[in-house]
Amino acid sequence: MAGPPPRLETLPLDLVSQIGDYIKASKLDGVSRASKRLRRAFARSMFYSVSFSGDQKRLSLMLEGFLHVSVIVRSGEDDDDSARNLGTLIIRALGKITKLSALNLDAWRLSPTKERQMCLQLEQTLHWPDLQSLRIEASLEVLKLLSNNIPPGSLKAMHLSQGINCPHLEIVKERYPQVKKLNLLLYRPPSEKSTRQYHSVEDQSDSIVQSIHNNFENLEWLVLTQIYHGMDFHVITVPSHLEVGSVLYQYEEIVSNLTKDLEKMKHLRRFALSLPRDVLLKPIFPHGTGDKHVLEGRARSKIRILIGLLRKRLPKLQQICFIDYTSPKHVPLIYRGTRIAEGEELTIGGVEPYCHRDAFPRGLLY
Repeated sequence: MAGPPPRLETLPLDLVSQIGDYIKASKLDGVSRASKRLRRAFARSMFYSVSFSGDQKRLSLMLEGFLHVSVIVRSGEDDDDSARNLGTLIIRALGKITKLSALNLDAWRLSPTKERQMCLQLEQTLHWPDLQSLRIEASLEVLKLLSNNIPPGSLKAMHLSQGINCPHLEIVKERYPQVKKLNLLLYRPPSEKSTRQYHSVEDQSDSIVQSIHNNFENLEWLVLTQIYHGMDFHVITVPSHLEVGSVLYQYEEIVSNLTKDLEKMKHLRRFALSLPRDVLLKPIFPHGTGDKHVLEGRARSKIRILIGLLRKRLPKLQQICFIDYTSPKHVPLIYRGTRIAEGEELTIGGVEPYCHRDAFPRGLLY
């Protein structure tokens, strides 16, 4: 009778490396956590992405060969002695990853002291010549200093969550106009830090899409996410005088405003958007009537109307997605329209659960 199969950590390094080429890193997460030997000996050859939590200095020594790194600060308070130098340690660790291809840096919760430490460390010369994708939630100063270490021609994908007219986007417009994939969260719930840096879209007369079209002519993927219900979406895309109207009429106006500039983007192939809860769930009255008869259009039917109108106006797009945040369980749902070849009908599939963080429309890697 054959014995039990050998443990993965006992196999030769070259064999483990070959196994790692055929297995996703997510499948090996449990193994790497369970075995220190495996993590130390094989991590660089097995994994292409890594996510970790902690403040141990030895973590930085294990990151050198990684391509995709996610650093998320859950709490930035100064009550833990071991985390006093967290801002410095994060940048020192990232500085060792010379082949870095994709970075997710969420440092918004850093305390002012730790943020200053991070900025001081960023002022030193770092080198990320291969960085192609950046997802960042941090202060304006952190983004400025970080961008100084990224060659202008290397960045291809960008996630921002500080608003369309904030200074953060101005930096991207100036330094990385060649970006091909852009994901924008259009509004952040008010806080002392975000209010100081966020500029209301009401201060701008140009539409969001027009601004993007004027500054990113090579854009291929665009995601516009707006989830906070306290912001008036009509300021961006819907004429302010349009207070009543049939579902179809109102959404034709929305689509018309969206597509007049999307149509000019010659390279655009994927587009995704969302609307705030109060827009999707708001009762809509028949145009020109005074009887206040409510059309009880459910969110799903409204979404399908929007996608149907978009696919007629944008025949070159390969994918049109809508992200629905109105689920009672607060789990985002995705409506995905797919066109196999240019000129063919775009098919709207069933409702999908929220996809992987790197997959379109949530992410920009694939």
